[in-house]
Formats: sequence, C-alpha cells, structure tokens
Amino acid sequence: MVKSLDPSRIKICGITRREDAEAATDIGFTALGFILYEKSPRFIQPDVVRDITYGLSPFIRRIGVTVNAPLEFIDGLWCKGIFDMFQIHGDESSEYCRQLSQKGIPFYKAFRVEEGFDFACVKDYPGKGFLFDAYSDNEYGGSGRQWDWEDMRSLSVHQFTVIAGGLHAGNILTAHRITHADAYDISSGVEHGPGIKSVEKLRALYQTIL
Repeated sequence: MVKSLDPSRIKICGITRREDAEAATDIGFTALGFILYEKSPRFIQPDVVRDITYGLSPFIRRIGVTVNAPLEFIDGLWCKGIFDMFQIHGDESSEYCRQLSQKGIPFYKAFRVEEGFDFACVKDYPGKGFLFDAYSDNEYGGSGRQWDWEDMRSLSVHQFTVIAGGLHAGNILTAHRITHADAYDISSGVEHGPGIKSVEKLRALYQTIL
C-alpha cells in the first residue's frame, strides 16, 4: 500500500495570485503551474507570473501551460526566462512538438483521455514526458473531472508521466497506487474557486502525502 509521496512530485496548477504561490511553497510544494490560455478562468499574463514568483525559493519550478499557442510565443517566453518548462495542453501535432524540441525548450505534452483513448499514440511525440488529463468538450484541463486510471496499464512507453484530472487529498494516494506515475497535477482539488487556492486544502494535501 502506498503511504507517502514526495511533495516535489506534485504540481499546484492554475496559480493566479502571489499569496497562493507563497502558501504553496511555504507548505512545501515546489512546482507551480500558470495557465497562459486566455479562455481559461485561471488565465494569467506571463509578465504577472514574473511578479508573482519574484523572491520565492530558487528551488521552485515555474511551468507555463499553453494551448495551441504559436511556437514563437513559447520561444519568446523561454528566452525571457520567465518559465522553467512548458506544458503543451492543446491539440498540437507531433510535428509542432518536434519543432519545439529542436529549439531546446523543455516541455511535456498533455493528452486528454476519453473512453477508447489509444495510449500508443504518445510514442510519436518528443519531449520530456507526457501528461494525461480527463477529456472535456469545453475545456483544456482544469475541469475537475477524473478519468479511469486503470487505463494507464495499457501505456507501454516508459517516459516521465504526469497524471491530472479530479485529484485532491482524498484520492491522490489511490491514483499513485494505480498509476505509479512520476508526478501529479492538481488544480481544482485545492481551490475555493477557479484560480483561488485554499490554504486548508493545500495543507490537507501535503499532510496526506507525507
């Protein structure tokens, strides 16, 4: 039975406020995600991310989440040094990802899992790894929906794997026991509302995984 999970393997995503970034890092989480997709209720301007993370621990990882963004947009952000890595969370093709990889920009590709999803498709994509989230007709992530983690058993590619979708303190260890993923992405599971994190839920998550 899984009894613990290193906090460094948890990404707190959808940060929009300085106080939430401070709370997450003070509690012990080191990976913070920022949504750069304008249609998301957790959207944040890249320059605001710089202000939010200024002066925080040098050990935090700032992950920019993009959706069908022009390659030039990501390249520009990488050159500015605002982000340490990118999560490519739209309908981007394997060719798009190859071009991004050729630029030397670290990223991992997200896939939205629905019934019948073919995990074998990920082998065509370069990058640092893969994220699997629940499918939604209306949203690219952040829906709070959970998918069937048992489906992960059909994944034959051995690369860095991140699980997202409906995760919270009450099911994070179950998700880890079933998937044995390398990292976990949590957004709505530690919120009062979109983009507004709950210190109580962050603490509960941290206490659960220790």
